[in-house]
Amino acid sequence: MLLFQAKRGIAKRPFQLPVFIAATGIEKMRQAYIKKENSKRSKQKQRGCTQPKMGKMDIDYQDLHGAFFKYQTKPNLTSHGDLYYEGKEFEVKLREMKPGMLSRKLKEALGMPDGAPPPWLKSMQVCIQPIIVFLVYITNNAFIISQLTPICLFIFSCMVLHPLILV
Repeated sequence: MLLFQAKRGIAKRPFQLPVFIAATGIEKMRQAYIKKENSKRSKQKQRGCTQPKMGKMDIDYQDLHGAFFKYQTKPNLTSHGDLYYEGKEFEVKLREMKPGMLSRKLKEALGMPDGAPPPWLKSMQVCIQPIIVFLVYITNNAFIISQLTPICLFIFSCMVLHPLILV
């Protein structure tokens, strides 16, 4: 198995310059240079290969210094010890939102005042938490099943025995 094999079924996006490099205007100069090169005849192109002329694209060095030393942003990298696998770059990254944190929009939609607990907290205290239901029968937490109320035991048995019922 190859680690970096071609990804099947995924359309690769064209390369985009980072924002801090695109701000220098190098892309416009490069397109103008390519347009000028395409208008040349083949004899001129051959002469350019044998006797190249350097310095065709004049970029202000202050702009380049600003782009690479002042305004450069750090790219998203994997942390130390993370293993790369196919499709890792397409996973959802939860940097600004964390599980359990409610956004202001959601609180307004639920009609929750500031500092109030979420409406499902009471049912989670009485019954088993929804995410743990799938883990209970796999792990050694079998003692939790005996502590369930009858309605929670019914829901638990439906989810474990017939997981497609609640989809």
